[in-house]
Amino acid sequence: MRSERNKLILTGILLANLVVMFLPWFGKGALKILGIELMVGPLTLLGVLGVMLGLWWFPRHRLAACLTGTLLILAEELHAFFFWPNLTSVLPDPGFSLRFTYAGFYVGLGMTLILLAGCLLCGWRALAHGRAQEKN
Repeated sequence: MRSERNKLILTGILLANLVVMFLPWFGKGALKILGIELMVGPLTLLGVLGVMLGLWWFPRHRLAACLTGTLLILAEELHAFFFWPNLTSVLPDPGFSLRFTYAGFYVGLGMTLILLAGCLLCGWRALAHGRAQEKN
């Protein structure tokens, strides 16, 4: 029962993170870039797929799939932050990114970090619970 509740909570956090992607993340002047424009990258799509598969279909590899998926989403968000002014640039421009980043990016990044913490806590708890049952 507790496992189902945890899965629903983590799925809700992931879905809320996807909704936040519709907010403006970056912009300069009239140019506003929504998070969804940058987050349709392959890392994000693989990350969302990994989290969902880990939560709902692969119980043996739940922790590994959820962590990998969440880290892929985080990597795509950080890449978007550093390289959004010129996505083909080799050198990041953190000063420019900090000046022209909207609150939507920070909310999305915070949601991803909360998802990462939730995956870690639920996974460690499940591992500890499984080991406690093995000892008995």
